[in-house]
Amino acid sequence: MITSVIKHDIRSALKLTCMQYVVMDAMIQTGNNKTSEYIAACIGAPVAQVDDVLTYIQDNNLGRFCETKSVVILSDDTINQLTGVAEVKPVERKKKESVQIADDVIKLFNHVNGTRYEPATYAHVINSIVKQHKEITATHFESVIRHKFLTWGNDDTMREYNRPGTIFRSVQKFMQYLDDARVYWGNKTKENLDYVELGR
Repeated sequence: MITSVIKHDIRSALKLTCMQYVVMDAMIQTGNNKTSEYIAACIGAPVAQVDDVLTYIQDNNLGRFCETKSVVILSDDTINQLTGVAEVKPVERKKKESVQIADDVIKLFNHVNGTRYEPATYAHVINSIVKQHKEITATHFESVIRHKFLTWGNDDTMREYNRPGTIFRSVQKFMQYLDDARVYWGNKTKENLDYVELGR
């Protein structure tokens, strides 16, 4: 049975989220070198959430990845701080670039469509898109958002589907919508060229 070894006041001083706290606590108690799947099973959390915490630990120099990227070992200094053995050194939280992209994408969606969706709600799937397709940039998201606004947004039967929950439902669906947008904008460019060539 897992019990807490990290004091709550220390967790607060280190500015750890509840998930980061629970994962690190489990790591200390289970030997500090288990896989993300093992830790996830111990705490009853999705593996993806545990992987996010392991990445946070690595990015903030609280530990290091082992041979496989799904295993992180906390540093002795971090363990000593978490258990109160050493003086607490507050950790400056870094905002990941992918989180910033998610914020920017939903803000753009809201701007184009006059809506008020919360970026945090869709951050996970947007981050998954960026993670799986490294070539995807904010411009690709903008292309899809504007395409769907011009097509679905002006169609009474499709207007209700023009929302982040549909467009960013999964990586696969977004990539399909991106292909549609490329064709749409490609045809628009061709139409404009043909118009100029006709001397109009």
